[in-house]
Amino acid sequence: MLSFPAHDRLPNGTVHLGDVAISLETAARQAEAAGHSLERELCLLLIHGALHVCGFDHEQDQGEMEALEAQLREELL
Repeated sequence: MLSFPAHDRLPNGTVHLGDVAISLETAARQAEAAGHSLERELCLLLIHGALHVCGFDHEQDQGEMEALEAQLREELL
């Protein structure tokens, strides 16, 4: 998973936060290794990537990021 924060304001006033790219092949391997579905793995990766796009990183925000990931997993999955 790669995240590309942008935070660009579009001409119509909408803010584009960024993009998340996920390798399906890697996600499939990770899902198999974790013993869950590809769909679940894609959701987990998207949650993680969305937090990065919103500005969270592992070094400065690890505890807060992990807590938000857990909360979002519980609410969405």
